[in-house]
Amino acid sequence: MKMFKSKNKPDLPARPKPPTWEQMEEDLISSTKKDIIFTIRNKKDSEANSLGGSISEDEKFPKEEDISPEQLFKYASLFVENNDELNSNLQILTEKQNLLKDVSEHLRETVENVKKQALVAIDG
Repeated sequence: MKMFKSKNKPDLPARPKPPTWEQMEEDLISSTKKDIIFTIRNKKDSEANSLGGSISEDEKFPKEEDISPEQLFKYASLFVENNDELNSNLQILTEKQNLLKDVSEHLRETVENVKKQALVAIDG
């Protein structure tokens, strides 16, 4: 009986290249207040406010004409920083996952060896 079955991993397509700063800036210039990134940010701010924060309505939902290009760039920069942190954490988790796989395989081999030794001791 095999305790740990190896699963076949599906072939995944190559990951797309991240956008350049120029592409992000172009996206920000053409974006509106209703774009998903600002909706997510506003939902997060709403949750923080419901937990006792004191964010005014104007700060949570600024009017489109009140958002300066500098603020949009700040939001994009923050997004890039958070994305980089997520990628870093993903790399750490992948390394730890590989370590766990190695330890699991070693444990499986050790269990098999102990079983063999026990059978030899019983038979012998």
